[in-house]
Amino acid sequence: MELNDLKNQYEGVAKNYGLPGFDELNDEFEIERIDRESYTILRSVRKVMMDKIVGYVRFIEMLINPSQAPFAFMHFSKGMTDVEIKILQSIYQKFIELELDGLKSEFEYSEKNEADSIKKIINIWKDSKGELIKIINFVETNWKADSIKKEKSYFS
Repeated sequence: MELNDLKNQYEGVAKNYGLPGFDELNDEFEIERIDRESYTILRSVRKVMMDKIVGYVRFIEMLINPSQAPFAFMHFSKGMTDVEIKILQSIYQKFIELELDGLKSEFEYSEKNEADSIKKIINIWKDSKGELIKIINFVETNWKADSIKKEKSYFS
């Protein structure tokens, strides 16, 4: 199936449930990579969306508890204040709830439930995205500052 066929298939179902357009979801979640031969298009879309959410859950877990994370995460989380930690915990809680909803969806398929999940995911993502960008900028700043300190200490 071509991308346009996938887009048309999704748009047809999306109208029935008041879902965001294909392009919007694709921009945020790259839904174009779903199995193009899917009979349950909304389930496939939800799963691709959840892949991104789960990736961020793991990232947040490593920032909050870097003791078991790769070494870089200790540098990433260095200097985090209660403000950043509270933001991460809030996003983490919302994303875990999405993950649990997704697990429940695996037991019984319902196109309406899948549509409701897609709406919930996109809304939570949009609400969390700005805060995540701030956290990533904070992490990047810490990483660069730590790297500069190391460079100076080696050559000082």
